[in-house]
Amino acid sequence: MKLSDALENSMQAAKAVGCLSRSALKPYANKTCMAALPDLTITNLTNSFGWGPVTDGVTFPQDPMQMLREGLVNPSVSTILGAQTNDSFLFLSQDYTKGHLSQPNNYPDGHLKALSTKQYENAVKDKVGRDGLQNVLAVYPAAATDTADAAGGAIRSEANVHSLGRIESDQMHCELRARATLLNAAQPGSAFVYRFDYWYQSNAQCTAVPNYHLPYMGAVHQDEVTFVMGQPNFMEDGSCCGRWGLSEGQEGCQKVRRCTACYNTTFGEGYKAYFNDKEFEFAKRMGAWWTNFAASGSPNSRGGSASNASTSSAWPVSSKGGVVLSADLPNGYTTEAELYNDPAVCQLWNES
Repeated sequence: MKLSDALENSMQAAKAVGCLSRSALKPYANKTCMAALPDLTITNLTNSFGWGPVTDGVTFPQDPMQMLREGLVNPSVSTILGAQTNDSFLFLSQDYTKGHLSQPNNYPDGHLKALSTKQYENAVKDKVGRDGLQNVLAVYPAAATDTADAAGGAIRSEANVHSLGRIESDQMHCELRARATLLNAAQPGSAFVYRFDYWYQSNAQCTAVPNYHLPYMGAVHQDEVTFVMGQPNFMEDGSCCGRWGLSEGQEGCQKVRRCTACYNTTFGEGYKAYFNDKEFEFAKRMGAWWTNFAASGSPNSRGGSASNASTSSAWPVSSKGGVVLSADLPNGYTTEAELYNDPAVCQLWNES
């Protein structure tokens, strides 16, 4: 974000909370006034204005992507870049759900609205513009649903909503791969890319986001957290007061059934009580990779201490390749040189 845009955002935020003051020359955002406000008054503005890294000439002397293209990166820092296969769908689907229901929900189809071909194409055009429309439709064609039913109405399908989700998610995946390519060009072996293609399924009673959900969503935002942390994630319920590895005792918070129900001693004790055998092994592998990375800058090495030998060749480093992570895959992963092994996908977004 340009400094001028960031300063304008500050002015608008100050105006929204009554902290816009005026000097002899011009209005300004009164920092003292804003600092005195309740915390939530400020944080509730988070999504009201644009935000992000600001190219201020000091902390960010140039646009971060331009610096990356020029190879101006910290030589001592490694990076893991990745997201879920359908990462954006958790948020996008909320805009296309009947009756303003929350997502995820218990409808097998998510209770999604149906979009006709025309509606879908208009939504794509709003995102990529008229000039890019046909190129995107060539890779993400509309579902063939505009046929007349017995009453003469148009048959429409929620399949087009899923396509909109894939468009958003794939664009992000391709951007991450492009950044990894630039990072590895500047510092070979410093960037690792993943696409997480799984979600927690051991216990259907564990519905606090981002845990159990129905298959219609696929792997969406946050779904890897349960496995990286080695237990279901209860961020939507705060501490949730579960029985293992979660806040209990000093806080004295009320136990929430949707959280404590996840602890199933027929699976075993400790962390094992959250996972069936397949998911427990997968969680241990994810935990080993992330712990290795935190210790050494590589998912495949613990540095000076012993590492999990089974992961020694699991996360290949290449200029643009990455790994797909899923409990349904042998050993929990596979590799893909191109996203979905289809060069057309990232060729589309890299040229956009």
